[in-house]
Amino acid sequence: MELTGTKITGVLKSFFPIADWLPKYQKSYIRWDLIAGITLASFVLPESMAYATLAGVPTYFGIYCCLAGGLLFALFT
Repeated sequence: MELTGTKITGVLKSFFPIADWLPKYQKSYIRWDLIAGITLASFVLPESMAYATLAGVPTYFGIYCCLAGGLLFALFT
């Protein structure tokens, strides 16, 4: 099996869909995406801190998990 640039690009795009849609992203969406991100963060950050407290770990662990989850979601969906 020969690896060509096209095949490698296809494999990378299948593992990281962000590589496919990010170049097509329209700058006009940034305002609404920022509003959505701030709204979501206002709910998710306190919730993750509460879950960390319930688990008996420092609250910043909850924040780290929240941020890591969001980053992984953005990369793989």
